[in-house]
Formats: sequence, C-alpha cells, structure tokens
Amino acid sequence: KQDKISLGGVMRRLDYLILFIPRVFYLALRYSAGSNWFSGDYSYNLLKLPYNSIGNIIGYVALDVLGPISLPIYEALRAFGREHVLLAILASLVVIPLFIKIYRLLMKKITSEEKKIVVYAILFFTISLLPFLGLGNITSRYSYLSSFGIVLFLVFLASKLYSYLLTNGKNIAVAGIMIIAIIFFSIHLFQLQKIHGDWYRAGNISKKFLISLNQIYTDTIKPQKFYFVDLPIRFGEAWVFPVGLEDALWFTFRNDELSVYTKESLIPALKAALRTPGARVFQFNKEGNGGFKEINTAYLKEIRR
Repeated sequence: KQDKISLGGVMRRLDYLILFIPRVFYLALRYSAGSNWFSGDYSYNLLKLPYNSIGNIIGYVALDVLGPISLPIYEALRAFGREHVLLAILASLVVIPLFIKIYRLLMKKITSEEKKIVVYAILFFTISLLPFLGLGNITSRYSYLSSFGIVLFLVFLASKLYSYLLTNGKNIAVAGIMIIAIIFFSIHLFQLQKIHGDWYRAGNISKKFLISLNQIYTDTIKPQKFYFVDLPIRFGEAWVFPVGLEDALWFTFRNDELSVYTKESLIPALKAALRTPGARVFQFNKEGNGGFKEINTAYLKEIRR
C-alpha cells in the first residue's frame, strides 16, 4: 500500500512541528530585548506579512530559476502591487488556487517516491526562506540555501522530461536535456560574469574616491565635516556605498571627530555647510565612476542672487 504524501499531512506531523518550538522562544526573547522589533529593514509588518510572503516566494522562485535578470520585473510588479493593493489581492486569489490546482495535478501523476522528492524540495525551499519571507524586499544572498530546493525540483522535472522524450528514442531524449541544460547554465553563467564585473567596477569606484579624497587633504588641515551629494549607491548588481561611508573616511583620516553627511541634492548640502565653518561639500559626477568635485558654498550665494 502506498503512503499518501502531502503538504497538509507533513504539517500535521507532531515531530515536524516540534522543530518550530525554538522559533517561539526566539521571538519572545527578541521582543523582550526590543531588538529591531517591527522596525527597520530586517523586521516584519504583521499586516503586510501575508502579502510580502506570497510576493517574496514568487520573487525567490524567479530569482533561483532565471537569476538576477528577474529582479527588475519582480521590483516592477511589487511597485505596481504596492500602489494597487486591491488588484494585488485579487491576483493572489487567482494565483494561489492555480498553484494548488497544479500541485494536486502533479501529485496525481507521480509515484509515492517521487511525491517525497517534490514535498522535500518545496519544504526545503520554503523553510530556508522563513526568516526572509516577511521582509519588504528580496536579495540574492538570502536565496543561497533555498536554491537547493529549486535545483532538486528542476532535476526532478528534467528526469520526468527525459522519461517522456525517451519514447522518441534515447538520442532525442539526451539531446533535448542537453539543450535545456546548456541554455540554463549559459543564462546563469553570463549573469555571473556580469556580477563579477559589477563588483570589480564598484571596488574601483570606492578605491578611486578614497584615494582622491586623501590626496586632496594630505598636507593640509583636514576638515571635520563632509557633505556628499549624489553618492553612488550601487553599480549594476554590486553595492558601492549603501552604508559604510563614514567608516571608510575614518580609516582614511583617522579622525574621531569626523562627521559625514549625505544629501540627495546640492542646495540642502550647501545650506548645511554654511552653518558649519570649515565644512566641505562634494558632488559626485553623474557617470557613477567615482569622480567628484568640491562645491564652494559661494555657489549658493550666486544662486540666491
């Protein structure tokens, strides 16, 4: 007699549910410590938790299958859903039943052993992402572990496709799987090469900036306040200065009284610098190659005229 394997049956297993008990104590300790509780980039909004979880699952599946090229599409859909919440809810009411229907049809057409593989792959993917599904965004580094579940499921699909094509001959089956594998690996290899290039360029941008700034103030009295405008945040898929600018400048100048500020536009930076004697304002060029220039506060006076 074959055992029936289903997600519902797995979740009713007491020995599986016991594994979630440490998470309850962790949440209680986090709440008592007031550590990033419902605030910041690494916490959860209970009202948006279902919405974020569904969107992030879709996003991580696309990220694991297609790579970073799926991120712009995901971010566009997320922005659309944020602005049209009602439409997003209606779409969820269609997508979720459709997924359940496909899952049930798949389970009816595979053996008991194959069901275990599918359930294991889905659970591995989902459980690995549990700490991140409630967040307001997705990122590649969170998908490293969970991607094994997707890989396992893709291998399972490849084996089923091979069995189907085998009815037309072994050569056709092997050729079909090889073509799919070459396309899949090529897509990810090209993206990996681009990411390596982005990180190399991002490293050069930050290096060029720090060396140039250090050369400006090598033999002069170093100012204690810096204002930066149009700070390069990222280059392609690589980060430049999302955070850490103040630490980088401290290592450059070794000045404990150093203060670093970033402004989105030039006028607020110049206004703030006028209130602080000796402050310096720098604006990065639009090319995003690490080049910058110092803006004299007299520029603000000229604009006011």
